[in-house]
Parts: sequence; structure tokens; C-alpha cells
Amino acid sequence: RTAIHKALETFIRSYPSGPPKDAESRFIEIADQVFADSNIPRATLALWRPRFVRAAHWFVGVERGRRENIVKAHVELRGEMKFMSPGGEFLLYGRADRIDELTYGNGAILDYKTGAPPSEKQVAQIIAAQLPLEAAMLAEGGFTEAGKLSPTELIYIRFAGGAKPGVVRTIKADAHELAVRAKELLVARVAQFD
Repeated sequence: RTAIHKALETFIRSYPSGPPKDAESRFIEIADQVFADSNIPRATLALWRPRFVRAAHWFVGVERGRRENIVKAHVELRGEMKFMSPGGEFLLYGRADRIDELTYGNGAILDYKTGAPPSEKQVAQIIAAQLPLEAAMLAEGGFTEAGKLSPTELIYIRFAGGAKPGVVRTIKADAHELAVRAKELLVARVAQFD
């Protein structure tokens, strides 16, 4: 999982303007180097690398399709959000796999998964609160490098490599409303604990 995330991060960071013509082979080269640096056992690599190659080709296609609306892709950003509670100031912090600054001035938050992502219902009911809370941070300018952006898209990208090499799950619920609701629930929960 960590090696896959590192390969995705390095690939996106290496090509800020979008995938080059030979993106698939470059992505695979990056991954091979990450795998070597991570000392992944050869037996594990023998099973996983063919899956990675399938997923890499799929991912590059997804990336090319999304790139026309992206001004800048930020990867592995640390963010935070502070608020007052009965016990004093509370600090929520975390790291976003990726935040895309979109051409129309809004933001998309992406989370990479090698396993199954949360369901639409889990996110909409704030049972899976990670992306809605990241959206709240983004709306308040908590990801300094990305700036203050209105969250409009919450996206899970499952990097699998099997018969179905990957899945893009865009949450259909309003991202801004989910951000507001997630923050309200967190503030109430912290107050309850205080």
C-alpha cells in the first residue's frame, strides 16, 4: 500500500502539466524504482507487478481524462483546521493524498485506495468522514499549499490491477454540504467529550 501511494505521488509530482505521451512506461519505471527502494520481496513483486502494470495503464487513461479541468495537482498535503470547544482550542490535522485545483476555482479531493473505498451512503451519512473533513479543511484554507478552495468533488480512486484494473468513485452528494455537516458533527462530538 505505501509503495503504491509513493509511486502515485511521485508520478503526479513528476508531471505537473499532465501525463506525457509515454506516461504508462514512465509510471511503471517510477513504480519499479519505488518497489526496489522499498525492498519488496521478490515473491510479492512477482504477484503484484503484473497487477500494477494493468492498473497503471488504466490510471493514466483516467488521469488524461481529468487533466483538462485541473490547474494544479497537489499531492500528500498536510492540512489542519482549528476551532474552539468547551475544553479550549481543538486542532484537527491530516494528510490528503491529493487535492486538485480546478480550472473554475474550486477543488477536488482524491483519496487513493488499494482496497474497497467507502460506499456513497457511508460518506453521505458521515460514517466515513475522512474526505468530508478534508473538504472542511480545504474550504477554510487549511491546506496552505492549495489555498482556500471551495470543495466540489470528493473522489476515491481504487488502484486494483485485477480483471477490473481500477475504479473511480465520485461521491454524488454535495461536497460543500458534506464538509459543513462533517465539521458540525466533529465540533459537537468534541464538545461532548469535553
